[in-house]
Amino acid sequence: MATALKPIPATIRSILAPTDFSPSSVAACDFAADLARQFRARLHLVHFVQQRDYGLPVPETYGDIYSDLEHESEKELKALTERSAMAGLEAATHLERNEISARINSLAREVHTDVIVVASRGRGGLARLALGSTTAEILRIAQAPVLVLGPQAAPPALPFRQLVAATDFSISAKAALSAAITLTAIGNAGTHLLHVASWEEAAKEDWPQHTRSLEARMWAMLPPDARFWDMAETSIRLGQPADIILQAAAEENADLIAIGASRAFEHPLLHGAHNTAYRVLQKAPCPVLVARK
Repeated sequence: MATALKPIPATIRSILAPTDFSPSSVAACDFAADLARQFRARLHLVHFVQQRDYGLPVPETYGDIYSDLEHESEKELKALTERSAMAGLEAATHLERNEISARINSLAREVHTDVIVVASRGRGGLARLALGSTTAEILRIAQAPVLVLGPQAAPPALPFRQLVAATDFSISAKAALSAAITLTAIGNAGTHLLHVASWEEAAKEDWPQHTRSLEARMWAMLPPDARFWDMAETSIRLGQPADIILQAAAEENADLIAIGASRAFEHPLLHGAHNTAYRVLQKAPCPVLVARK
């Protein structure tokens, strides 16, 4: 039985941007500010004072050290809100003495987060990884959609003009499409809904009939809005999913890619090479919206 999608929200009202104050993280916060301005949304900037990022012992034992770090972090958060990119916004700041895994979802619920904006790597990431450990952790556990500025992505001019949304018809892919349509509708963006089939599927005798069924399922995922339908297209391609998604994004000059992540990001070194969402994030020239359900 097909899973019914929740109604697509009319707008974005709350954006959460975790930051470690690294250059890539600050760039992601600036982009989150642009989004907040476009949607007239509330922007929430959060910094997590994590033991692993600073190489410190547990806070219960070294409270004074953590107090000093918190004081410095408060000053950096304040400086972040005073950047020119934040002009005209009332950005709320949050300082958390918790690991991200223990707090990100509860904080997101408290501030009614519609989307989390994050950089691909910060100062806590390992140099040999395309995605930092913090970003990988957020992607692994976040219940809200996550908009990632990957290592090769530049923040596009808003509003978004072209979306490429990949679907395998999973709940995660449907959630990613729903969130992406919300982000792109304000700019009347074009939408290319893409399904990547395997060569084994294409070798079956009923492939022509199967493709018609797939096309019908993709059109059924789109909202019943005549204006939107005129700007939408679907396609079915064969090949390696990450490569095909990136190829389609290049052909369409996409400024947003949406993808569902059904496999967890427990360990990028083990799963990254086989994880479609992870591989797309590594090479995408534009932001990638990832949803997991």
